Amino acid sequence: QRMTMIHTVLTCLVFLILIQFLLLMVAVDAFLGGRPGLLAPSLAVSGLCFAGACWLAGNAVSRGAGQR
Repeated sequence: QRMTMIHTVLTCLVFLILIQFLLLMVAVDAFLGGRPGLLAPSLAVSGLCFAGACWLAGNAVSRGAGQR
């Protein structure tokens, strides 16, 4: 049961990091293409992805430490 939780958390983290990477590519493309309107939304969503990944990793670590 513990390994299932670890695999689920890792899968979610990989998914969030992939989304964040795609948003980085969108932001760089928008910046280089002269479209500043896409920078703020991609920055906001990327920040939400980062906060979610930090929360997920921290929550998994704290739960894992309590089960020893």
